Amino acid sequence: MIWAVATACRARGRGHGRQAVDYAIESCRLTTEQYGLDCGVFTRIDPRNDPSRKLFRSKGFEHLDVFHGLELWARDL
Repeated sequence: MIWAVATACRARGRGHGRQAVDYAIESCRLTTEQYGLDCGVFTRIDPRNDPSRKLFRSKGFEHLDVFHGLELWARDL
């Protein structure tokens, strides 16, 4: 589960969020490979946060449902 990715306003547009998500996905992928797991990566996104939705969609995440007011997104590893 990716709990939070935040970028300071002054650092937006530099790819830091994209790098953080890439790192999290790769870390999860390596862990599943090492332990022979079959799982995916999940995140929750505030539906008003279009930049986050765009970022996670570009990384292969798909919107699944809404849970307690937040969108649940997932992708396979």
